[in-house]
Amino acid sequence: MITHGISCVPTVLFDNSFFFDSPQNIYHQFTQVCEQAATHNTPIALLFHPENFAVNPQLWDHYHRVVDIGRSFSLC
Repeated sequence: MITHGISCVPTVLFDNSFFFDSPQNIYHQFTQVCEQAATHNTPIALLFHPENFAVNPQLWDHYHRVVDIGRSFSLC
């Protein structure tokens, strides 16, 4: 998003997102963020709480998938 000449790219993905939205939607949104971040040479941050892996072991799959998405844009 461009606001007054400033590019605003949301570059943080929280693992809690997977508790409230479909993984496909999150992957799609994250891919779009990675595209924008790569265009603007902006780093990204992935936040996964270790305790959430115990609550939802499937987060490991999501974690690896988002890291792979970030790597595909050379951001991770």
